[in-house]
Amino acid sequence: MSVEEKVREIMAAAFAIPVERIGGMASTETIAEWDSVSHLSLVIGLEETYGVSLDPDDVPRMTDLGTILEILKKHGVGALGETGG
Repeated sequence: MSVEEKVREIMAAAFAIPVERIGGMASTETIAEWDSVSHLSLVIGLEETYGVSLDPDDVPRMTDLGTILEILKKHGVGALGETGG
């Protein structure tokens, strides 16, 4: 499973919606269930899954799938997860 696929699963769990609703352009603008409480659940889910501590400055920027993947990559997640097969 790629990092993007896993992040989509974490997002779906945090927002309590089917993973099929998490498209490539998923954002706070396209997912009504993405509120402040579910955002916190998302952050916790990402930190627990990947064993990272996200920077407090990055958390408010995490408003779409692309930015989330970019921030995780900064923590080395993409490089490790994508090549692990």
